[in-house]
Amino acid sequence: MRRVLCLTAVILFLASLGAAINVGLSTAASPDLDSQAEETLVESADSDDLIVHEWGTFTSFSGSDGVKLEFRPLVDNDLPAFVNTIRPTFDRMLSKRSIRAIQRMETPVTYFYTPVERDIAAKVEFPQGLLTEYYPPVRDIRLPQESVPDPTPYGDSLANIPLKDGMLDWGQIHLIPPKSLRAPVEDKELSRRIGRQVEQVMVEPARRFPHYFAARNTDAAIVQMRTGTAPNVVDYFEKFLFYRGVGNFELPLTLSEAEDDTFQLINAGDDEIRSVFLVAVENKQLRFHRYDASAPHSTMTLNPESLSGEIESLSEAMTAALVDEGLYEKEARAMIACWRSSWFGEEGTRLLYMVPTSITEDLLPLQISPKPDEVVRVLVGRMEIMPKSEEQRILGLVRASAAMRPENPTGKGEFRSPSLKELLAMGRLAEPALVRVQNVTDNQQIREEAKRLIVELRPPSN
Repeated sequence: MRRVLCLTAVILFLASLGAAINVGLSTAASPDLDSQAEETLVESADSDDLIVHEWGTFTSFSGSDGVKLEFRPLVDNDLPAFVNTIRPTFDRMLSKRSIRAIQRMETPVTYFYTPVERDIAAKVEFPQGLLTEYYPPVRDIRLPQESVPDPTPYGDSLANIPLKDGMLDWGQIHLIPPKSLRAPVEDKELSRRIGRQVEQVMVEPARRFPHYFAARNTDAAIVQMRTGTAPNVVDYFEKFLFYRGVGNFELPLTLSEAEDDTFQLINAGDDEIRSVFLVAVENKQLRFHRYDASAPHSTMTLNPESLSGEIESLSEAMTAALVDEGLYEKEARAMIACWRSSWFGEEGTRLLYMVPTSITEDLLPLQISPKPDEVVRVLVGRMEIMPKSEEQRILGLVRASAAMRPENPTGKGEFRSPSLKELLAMGRLAEPALVRVQNVTDNQQIREEAKRLIVELRPPSN
């Protein structure tokens, strides 16, 4: 939905309802109203200061041998409808979920802080990947030079799409600091709360997508993007720039399982990797262990027997690690809220770590003009690993499915594998798990059955 708002009228209207708003907003659930420290810090900055903060993730999947696998997450419609894709005419079929890749860059959001309204220009490039979704709309986008085939429901025709030279250019955007939205009433706290209410009116509703909505819970400026010319002007408002994509490139960490059931973590890069978390979720029970750092060109042994703790302690530890990297606390908590159900809830074993800024800058050059006074970019690497025990379990599910399929009587309805229920419970990791099974077995029947199950995980209606 597109919105054209008269901000002054909205603010004055809300201000005229001061008493009613004071009652209504005092009971509203808004966690960012409890502390004004970060907001005060931004507002007290020099008038020329422009601060840019960004967080996001790189997600990969590997087998027990540490070899990265191309995969697509078994996730559909995980973004609000107003988010743009690179091929909207195909109803979101050419999106991040449709393309197999080694690395999936998910939910980078870019916040801006400024004490005054100002115009800036913003552009991001992805030399080793393809940028697939974004919001607000961009003025220019770079697509593959090669012909892109029409996508099929299962994305099979996209196997050879070139994942390189991605670029999104928003051009000029306008930044509106939160204090500009406040009503001229005597009660400063009421004025601030009215400003928050105005923000909620301006941005598109995203309550059905709590992970997207959570990213808005900061003191960042409103980003205004205007398209068209009078009288056909359309304004878009958001609390950040959002984009994501896919690519085939290697990050410096590799995680593999040793014969004694420990994990070997190899850092082949030149940078120290800070705040490394080994996380295991089994039967809805979470355990984790934090390692302070992985030194350059080193090998570490990670013992799953050392895992302990629970979700809340991991959440606080991750929040502290993100703040240590330079994010504001509200930004860090917004990121944790966005990814909590996935990082801490999905069954499996994973490594979470802070990607060095130098790697982020190489992979995702971000251009902001005029040059910001401060830029902080924190991407979290998420590396899923499939232990040998899990590989054998999935292999057993595929073997059982293959054994039953020939017994299905012809003409008695479409066969539905009894293994699908357990596979679907794996969420986004179901398809890469089946891809891994194809790689570890020499049995052609098992390979064909794994391929059939990948198709059946994604019905055509998706």
